[in-house]
Formats: sequence, C-alpha cells, structure tokens
Amino acid sequence: MTRNLLAGLVVAMIMVALATVAMDLPAFGDVNAPAQNDVYSRYVQTAAADTGSVNSVTAVVFDYRGYDTLGEATVLFSAAAAAASVLAGKVADDHHDGVGRSGRKHKVTSRGGDSGAEEDGTLG
Repeated sequence: MTRNLLAGLVVAMIMVALATVAMDLPAFGDVNAPAQNDVYSRYVQTAAADTGSVNSVTAVVFDYRGYDTLGEATVLFSAAAAAASVLAGKVADDHHDGVGRSGRKHKVTSRGGDSGAEEDGTLG
C-alpha cells in the first residue's frame, strides 16, 4: 500500500512538473520564439568565420553539433551491430546439429521442396 502511494505521488509530481514546463513553452511556429531568432541568426551570420567551413550546413552538423552527430552515429552503429548479432544467432540456431539447448537431440525435418528425408536418415 505504501509503495503504491509513493509511486502515485512520484508520478503526480512528474506530471505537475511537465505541465508547468509545457505551459511555459512558446506556441508552435511562433516567429518570436528564442529558438527561431537567437540561435538561427548566430549560426547564419558567424558559421563561416567560426568554423572555416564554406557550407553552413556542414559547419552546423560537424562543428557546432559535432558531439551530437557522433552520438547519433554511435547509436546507429550499436543498433546495426545488435541486429547483426541477433540475426547471426538466428542463422546459427537454424543450422545446428539437431541438439537443442537442453542437450536432447531433436528431429529436424526438411521443409519445402526438399527430399522429405529427416536428419536421422528416415523418411518423414
């Protein structure tokens, strides 16, 4: 009972904090919002001088936001490596010698248009 009450109180506090922040945000697309004026104008006016880059998009992506771009690339690489690992494990499981994780030998029957012979040499 106390644990549920504490969890409910924490959730309520988080909801109040989020609602307070959301009410303080500028309207979507507001041209007078600080993000529309301060950051954008500074990037456009000083990107070439600050970074030495000819292209302002390249300056923003690789110089101003370099660590963010590195983090995104790391997440993308990790996701690709995890997917490859899972798929490699699936392929390895499909081509095992008929012995399952429990140590017992399982019958592996052929599928599709194969000869219909099972791995142990008997016909299915």
